[in-house]
Amino acid sequence: MAKKKFQAIKADVGNYEGIRHEGKEYRFGSDDTFILDDEGLARELDQTYGRKGTQKVAITAYDDTTTREPGHKYTFGPTARFAEAWDAFEKRRKRRNVAPTR
Repeated sequence: MAKKKFQAIKADVGNYEGIRHEGKEYRFGSDDTFILDDEGLARELDQTYGRKGTQKVAITAYDDTTTREPGHKYTFGPTARFAEAWDAFEKRRKRRNVAPTR
């Protein structure tokens, strides 16, 4: 069974790139989150920086099984780039199939 993961989400608009806990730096990614594999650490961060602490981060359980099959790095389903290309194709197709008005 896969190890339970937790996601730390930046909870305020403060100008900081991460948090420091017991001498270790945890940096937010471009989406203002980072992933933790350790449930104990997630609880500590929640106590210090989460709901009971400074409220700089929100710690939630992280379940990524909807977008990725365990053990694989590829994702299933359309990407934004695919969706835009499909919309453009549909517009062109509809333009060609419309009967001219009289």
